[in-house]
Amino acid sequence: MESAMKIERKLREGNYEESDLLRYLDHNSITVVYNTLHEIAHKKIKTDGIIMKVTEIASSKNEISSKGLGVLTMRIVAIATLNELNLNTLYNSLDEDEQNLAKGAFS
Repeated sequence: MESAMKIERKLREGNYEESDLLRYLDHNSITVVYNTLHEIAHKKIKTDGIIMKVTEIASSKNEISSKGLGVLTMRIVAIATLNELNLNTLYNSLDEDEQNLAKGAFS
């Protein structure tokens, strides 16, 4: 698997394909997963494969879903990503505190 630093550079430079993003979402580094989710939200990447993988993380069906920094888990970041893509179902099901976390996920 590629090093986290190499992946970060590729994300910054926009030097990736959808298959790369899907691989990065499976990375064991929460930093890589977070930055990949951020890139997806920022660039509005809305392919079927990406949506399925982000939804998997947002639905706590992925090992990394519960990992994160304090209360900001990858699940919340994934929900924030889907919300940025105008896929609001999971966001709307959050309580107010979790919605606030999702709103600030990329701030």
